[in-house]
Amino acid sequence: MDNKFSLLVSLIIFVSVTSYFILSQWRHPKPTTGLPLALILLTALEHLPGTFIHVLPWYSNEDTYHTSLGFQETTYGMLAFAISFVIISPKFRGLIRPWLKVRPRIPDWTLPQAYCYMGLILTYLLLPVFWVIPSFQSLTSSGTWLIVVGLCLGCWRAYLLKQPQNFRLWLLITLCLPLLTVATGGYASYGSMMVVFTLSFVLVFSRPNCKTILTIVLVGLLGSSFFVNYYRDRGEIRGVVWGNQGWGSRIDVLSDTFANFEFFDITNPQHLQAINDRLNQNILVGEAIEYMGSGNIPFAQGETITSSFLAAIPRIIWRDKPSYIGGWNLVGKYTGKAGELAQTTSNTSIAAGLTFELYVNYGTVGVIIGFFILGLITKIIDLVASYRLLSGDWQGFMSWYLPGIGIIKYQADMAELISNTSALIVLVFILNRVRIPQFMKGKNARVGV
Repeated sequence: MDNKFSLLVSLIIFVSVTSYFILSQWRHPKPTTGLPLALILLTALEHLPGTFIHVLPWYSNEDTYHTSLGFQETTYGMLAFAISFVIISPKFRGLIRPWLKVRPRIPDWTLPQAYCYMGLILTYLLLPVFWVIPSFQSLTSSGTWLIVVGLCLGCWRAYLLKQPQNFRLWLLITLCLPLLTVATGGYASYGSMMVVFTLSFVLVFSRPNCKTILTIVLVGLLGSSFFVNYYRDRGEIRGVVWGNQGWGSRIDVLSDTFANFEFFDITNPQHLQAINDRLNQNILVGEAIEYMGSGNIPFAQGETITSSFLAAIPRIIWRDKPSYIGGWNLVGKYTGKAGELAQTTSNTSIAAGLTFELYVNYGTVGVIIGFFILGLITKIIDLVASYRLLSGDWQGFMSWYLPGIGIIKYQADMAELISNTSALIVLVFILNRVRIPQFMKGKNARVGV
């Protein structure tokens, strides 16, 4: 079968399944916090753009074959996730019914600001200080996702209190997050994931209409344009940011990017190549399939998954803990490109992704079973978090939603997912036992932002 035709078939199946899933959430509203929608969107962000450009008649690239192989596996995974989440997981509702019995209460209207402030303090004040201390790095970096919780609750509060101006302001702050993460860390991916989680939360409780759909399309087009411009100038931006230059220099380099802003052009070879380079996780999966299929290396048989659980043990407890082979090392081992990737990781990051790691352990069966289990876990966390939210227990919502982010943060490999989720659980434990300082609580939270 022709590679482009095979890609087109997989693309139609993928889009059909995800569209049905999203529309069913809107047509038959059920308690949800948007976590399953976020997983679908993050999966699509990593795999769909690269697939789409390889289907275009005027785009020709040697990666089409590997893209076809890799995207097919992701399509199997999404089918398994959808079946698990929509059909199978509701059968387990009785098992978690005690967790759903929450007494209604008056929400703490100050929590949105409090979580945003604490997240900013953890990420931008404490993280640079504790960066070199074992285990504290993961804990303080978790503040990034606490900001997401604050933004979600801010939008929810504005929605409940019928404050459209504040609602739009919270959304505007959310859309600016990629700029913040580029200016502070040199990466747009973290800010983009924060946007996806927040918008997924908002989309499941706001009724879709023509205006909403047009806004989503506009945000998608602007996001694509932002990406190709960021990708073009990322070397200069990271040189300034990683060189610890002042905010004046950072603003200047970002201003230059916007001064030469290009809108995404589907016929521009440079724009298409940027998408193929950074938004096509299928290539890595396809290369692993080909390399392992040639008998160069056997399946890991769960070795990387087992090791990832050991990676979650804090180094402050186990100082001699062996280093886990993840990221580009894992990708290099199972694609045969370790040397090539070692030369490219000085100015970029390479994550294996869930499809890749599941495949190199157990093949297609591993991908299907892995996504099926992920659907069950996501359903439980999403359902409990949504009941907490609807009952007014916003702190309880945070306690479930925050670890859920760690599990669904699709871009990372298994070890990073487990390590980050463990850190988020510890952060939840601390937040639930430490009184939030009064200065973090806005005095006019009911009427203010």
